[in-house]
Parts: sequence; structure tokens; C-alpha cells
Amino acid sequence: MDNRGLTLVEVINVIAIIGILMAIAIVNYKEMQTKAAIEKQARELHASIISVRLAAMQTKQPGVLFLGPNQYIYRVYTSANYPVSTGSKIVNTVQLPYEIRKGASLTMLDIASDKITFDTRGFTNNNMTLVVTPVKYGGGDNCIVVHTARTNIGRMDNASNCTTR
Repeated sequence: MDNRGLTLVEVINVIAIIGILMAIAIVNYKEMQTKAAIEKQARELHASIISVRLAAMQTKQPGVLFLGPNQYIYRVYTSANYPVSTGSKIVNTVQLPYEIRKGASLTMLDIASDKITFDTRGFTNNNMTLVVTPVKYGGGDNCIVVHTARTNIGRMDNASNCTTR
């Protein structure tokens, strides 16, 4: 056994291997960061939709979530007989870092007309699929499907559907 240390060739090989591994890690890091941020926003939006549904049931006041491409506004009806503009109050407005779109065709949302309204039983007639863009296929959770009585989160595995759990 030779106890004189490492040769210059061995040190250069180790440095080259470390350099290659670092280059691969840096390239993938930004993509992983974006995917994680999209998944975080999808989970927060999912939690907000569930929260509005539960609040409508618990307070016995209908609630509405207005959806725009970069924000959503949560309003509570002050009376069941008033239109939203005069008979409601804003509870929360949230700005979103990533754009959300509607449906598998990724239609642009309009905050004036795209909404999810929950009655006092937590039901809605505004069934829709919401997708956080840019879509990373095969990535984390990036879409939300709102049904009459439930809301699911899932991922876009291809350009046509949201696979929920």
C-alpha cells in the first residue's frame, strides 16, 4: 500500500466528477423549484375552495369565489336575495404568482363572470376544472376539479384531462 497520497490525475478526476454532478443538479433545481411552487399554489387554491364551501355551511350564508387569471376574491352574501355586487362583502382577495385557467382547453378566466357560488348547504352549480399554468405534465398536483358537492385535486397527465385522487 502506497501512503504518499493522491496523484494529480486522481484529484482532477474527482473534481471533474463533482463538476458534472453539480451541473446536472443546477439544471434540475430550477425546474424542481417551479414545479414545487405550482403544486403549492394548486394546494392553496384547493384549500381555499374547500374553506369557502365549509364557511357557507357553517355560517348559513352563501359564499362566492370570483376567479381571475392572477387572483381570486372571496365574497359572502349578506342576504340570499341580493345580487353579489350590492348584497355581499369582500372577505378575502388573494393575488396569485402563477396564472390559473379553466378546463382542459386552458381557457382564460374572467373575474367578472367566472365564479364558484356555494349555497348554505355547501353545494355549487358551477362545476369546473381549474389548472395552474404553466402545466408541467407528469409533475405534481396542478389542477382542481370542482363538483356540486366535492372538490378534488389532481394532476394533468396529458393535455386533455385532470386525473384526480
